[in-house]
Amino acid sequence: MALAAAIAVLHAQHRSEMLKHQLATLQTEQADREQAVARRPQPRPHYAADAAAVVATQAVPIDAALSAIEHTYVQGVLVQALELTPAARAITLRLEFGAPDLALSYVVLLNQHDARINWSIESIEMGAGDASSRPIATVKGVFRD
Repeated sequence: MALAAAIAVLHAQHRSEMLKHQLATLQTEQADREQAVARRPQPRPHYAADAAAVVATQAVPIDAALSAIEHTYVQGVLVQALELTPAARAITLRLEFGAPDLALSYVVLLNQHDARINWSIESIEMGAGDASSRPIATVKGVFRD
């Protein structure tokens, strides 16, 4: 009887050691899987680009630019288009004008509104030569930090 009890104890100890070893192996494998998942590059959410654009827009003083455009008037100059590029911290205007000096006057007046924005003429396209075609200037405002 004592021999049977001793064998049962030894068997239980052996089984316990085997289970401890299996548990340690499983824990190591689980830790390895978790590390592999942590190292794997996470995909950017599908809305990440839109979120970045919103953040970039909030960092640009758009109100100041729009106010400058709204309060700048030069007879013979017409704003045809406005494009905001927050990532480049810039705003681009397309102006129709009657004479080159008018476009320059407009830019000078824009620069007097807000020191955080530097306005300059990027390009001038002269009209096609007929009476209905007027020159177009591309004016860019760059937001300073």
